[in-house]
Amino acid sequence: MSRWRASGLHFLISLFILVTALALIRLLWYPDFYFAAIGADGLLAILFAVDVTLGPLITLIIFRVGKKGLGFDLTFIAACQLAALLYGMHTVFLARPVFAVFSGNRFEVVQAVDLDLNGVQDPEFQTMSWTGPRWASLKVPQDEEVVTAVISDVLAGGKDFQQYARFLAPYEEARNLAITKLRPLQRLRRKGVPARERVENFLSDHGVGEEEVGYLPLTARAEHMAVIVTRANGDILGVVRVNPW
Repeated sequence: MSRWRASGLHFLISLFILVTALALIRLLWYPDFYFAAIGADGLLAILFAVDVTLGPLITLIIFRVGKKGLGFDLTFIAACQLAALLYGMHTVFLARPVFAVFSGNRFEVVQAVDLDLNGVQDPEFQTMSWTGPRWASLKVPQDEEVVTAVISDVLAGGKDFQQYARFLAPYEEARNLAITKLRPLQRLRRKGVPARERVENFLSDHGVGEEEVGYLPLTARAEHMAVIVTRANGDILGVVRVNPW
């Protein structure tokens, strides 16, 4: 086997493994719009560079038929690739979105690495989903000392209210409030032709009129979007990739 063939075979195997990992990430951990909202493409670019580019390139450089210790060298390269892949997947897993929390006038995406599960009483919020984030709402605590402590933590660069699972509640409890905070889609249309087309396509795909729905901002680490909600009962229809601000 020539070094080019060995490198090519290594590339195909690495590519297959990465595509499988990508399917897991896109279909389970970062479904739909969350992939762009969190900015997971940057993490995947690093994985691609290490596992699909660097590994086969090293094989191309060192491979020579009959070379002493070649088996060990190839095994070592594969082990390093696997370690890098597992580390990268672990990082992506910890950064996955687990809740989209309605906090009074917008939705905020909470990632697993930021969520505090201590003191949770509601079984629904005692665990983090492995199959995509869940919609939730925020119940600000009534205890002034608790509120003051959290605000002080926020000002010091710590966790905000929506990052404590004990302050979360089902979205259904905040439907009526969400309806009162809805903004007209006309604001999104004014953001240019691409925004207008995305809004129109969304309405067409869901079979609703513009007067039947409104939007609420969704904030995330990498990209802000608009959550489309019905005015009649507060149902969440989906998300449009248009900056809502």
